[in-house]
Amino acid sequence: MMAALLRLADERIEVEARHSELAASLSAAGLGAFDALHVAVAELSGCDLLLTTDDELIRRAVRVRPALRVRVVNPAVWVLEEAPNGS
Repeated sequence: MMAALLRLADERIEVEARHSELAASLSAAGLGAFDALHVAVAELSGCDLLLTTDDELIRRAVRVRPALRVRVVNPAVWVLEEAPNGS
């Protein structure tokens, strides 16, 4: 399953000023600098999900989520949610 997911990650995105601006805003809202940049790039690139095992990032992203479209979630939780009949 993980190998299949990694094969989908084939796009590289250059960090632009707009990413840095949103990252600064997210950092001011409580995300760490690198986490804020990851979330900002995902948000402005049109991602639906940002999968991470960083529980602290997930907790902090939930607090700023109303202002974001991207959902920050643990991959194990996401797989369980996407499995047919929740299994």
